[in-house]
Amino acid sequence: MNLLCRELLLIAVLVSILPPLLSGDEGEKESPDYAAIETKSGRTYFDCFVKSSDAEGIVIQHRDGMARLSLFDLTPEMQAKFNFDPVIAMKTYRDNEARNRELRKQRLLEAAKLQAEAERRATMEEMQAIAQEEWTPIEADIVKITGDGAYARVKQISFLPTTQTSTLGFETPGPPKRVTRSYGTGLIFLQSAGHPFTFDEKWKGYLDPVSIRLTSDLATGEKTVPVHLAVPPR
Repeated sequence: MNLLCRELLLIAVLVSILPPLLSGDEGEKESPDYAAIETKSGRTYFDCFVKSSDAEGIVIQHRDGMARLSLFDLTPEMQAKFNFDPVIAMKTYRDNEARNRELRKQRLLEAAKLQAEAERRATMEEMQAIAQEEWTPIEADIVKITGDGAYARVKQISFLPTTQTSTLGFETPGPPKRVTRSYGTGLIFLQSAGHPFTFDEKWKGYLDPVSIRLTSDLATGEKTVPVHLAVPPR
């Protein structure tokens, strides 16, 4: 008897907390604001819920998705419901168009900058790979920095082979010896093909051994200083 009472009590509790499930009643769905909205341009939207509105248009959720409708494109009855004023609506439309044009312009500029930066990095990586194989390793004391490069006293870096004798008397290759010697007889102009030059430390990188032109001497003003492309190491 006690077991039967407990089972009946459990059923009563379930029925009280889950009436929709037991009765099969799922409740009524929300009705749309408009069964259909037809625009002057000839398009019809069905089962429309108005999500927001402003002086120029309304945003609706309809059977097939979302849409923004211009009040200019709606019937006079719909325009009246949303207090349509053509003067205010036109000003709002023009303001929105000007703002959208500016946003599109900014996006295009940002995209162009990103593309240009990506191309610059790719070019730099390719040039650095070539420089590491074919150009001259250097270190430079920067004398004067200009817009596209720097005047510098340049030294070429070389690595000479060495030998060492083992404990058994055998000679084996040793670590290469780093040596430097002056590159050229005076100042050289390094045209930056990468990061700008600074006075913070001795600059190290690669120099194209082929001069591309001559530039003015700092003392005489005559074009006697060779210009070489230079890139930093990778």
